[in-house]
Formats: sequence, C-alpha cells, structure tokens
Amino acid sequence: MTELTPPAQAALRAYLERVRVSLRGTSVDADEVERDVQEHIDVALNGRSEPVSAADLSDVLGRLGSPDQWVPDEEVPLWRRAVTRISHGPE
Repeated sequence: MTELTPPAQAALRAYLERVRVSLRGTSVDADEVERDVQEHIDVALNGRSEPVSAADLSDVLGRLGSPDQWVPDEEVPLWRRAVTRISHGPE
C-alpha cells in the first residue's frame, strides 16, 4: 500500500466514503470497489517518492472520476437520476 501524507489520507478517506454512499442500496460490492481503487492508486503512484502528497493523489483520483461512476446506470435510483439531470441540464 502506498504511503500517503495526512492530507492525502484524508482525501482518500473522503473519496472512498463518497463511493460507499453512492453504492448503498446497489448490488455492487463496496469492499471490492475500494480494493480496485486502492490497487489503481498503488499502480499509478508506483515509483513516486513517499509519502505521496494530496496533490499527487488528487491527480490520480481525478483520473478515476466521480465516485458516482461506480454505480451501474440501471441501479441509479430514479430520484438521483432526476436530481442529476436537473443539476447538469439536458445533454
């Protein structure tokens, strides 16, 4: 596991918590997604000097995308789809 600075650890915890909240009530295994995210981070930051800064981690999390993306479209509740559509406008 990649060693992170305290601010980077806080950013990762916040990202993973948002993932877990997004996955509540779905058939997706949040623990498995968390392992996938951590593995992606470890690979992306391999070879960087440790501890890794929040800025470096932020770049990796940005490439991973929004925590909401881990929810399959067919499992997004209707209310959340409506809120997303209203907040982002028509496509």
